[in-house]
Amino acid sequence: MKGVVAMSLLVAHALVSVASASVVETASTQTISPQAKQATAQKPVYSYQPATIECVIAAAERQGVPANVLLGIASIEMGANGDRLKNTNKSVDLGHFGINTIHFRPGEPLENAGIRAEDVATRGCYNAEIAAWLLARRLREQRGADFWVWAANYHSATPTYNAIYRKKLIKYSEQWSRWLQYRYPQVSIYQPHPKGNQQ
Repeated sequence: MKGVVAMSLLVAHALVSVASASVVETASTQTISPQAKQATAQKPVYSYQPATIECVIAAAERQGVPANVLLGIASIEMGANGDRLKNTNKSVDLGHFGINTIHFRPGEPLENAGIRAEDVATRGCYNAEIAAWLLARRLREQRGADFWVWAANYHSATPTYNAIYRKKLIKYSEQWSRWLQYRYPQVSIYQPHPKGNQQ
């Protein structure tokens, strides 16, 4: 499983590195694998522009998360491309999906993979890709609890904050589910309505 996580991060990182002509390295200072380079060659480079619905859906599909939930997160975060919003704890939320700079601390996977906060803030589709990866990571941790609790861990695992975020996430995800079913019927969505976990 760690290999899959590392590969998905490296492919996303490689796409940005091609654009910025930087050297792609893993946390162990090894260069990117031939498989990741080949995957990079088959995908467009993330550009300095806002995310589109299409690239958010594509990121959800690549990372194996429901598109309606990822779009629900975007609706809550309401970030814009290039945003760097300061929090009371001195961390900063980056871009469309409000990716918090705590994920760039030493030892964290984004920092270990050499992913730059500047790229996450300013490349909208890259921001979506990293958000999808973070959501997938939270959902893989799911052990018996309600799906929505784990999805809301994208924001916080603290019960009070999780509950507030979860209520919003359910609402927006249901709205996006209806929208996607009409316009993108082939896209993977999460539909079951939670029981008793809306508060």
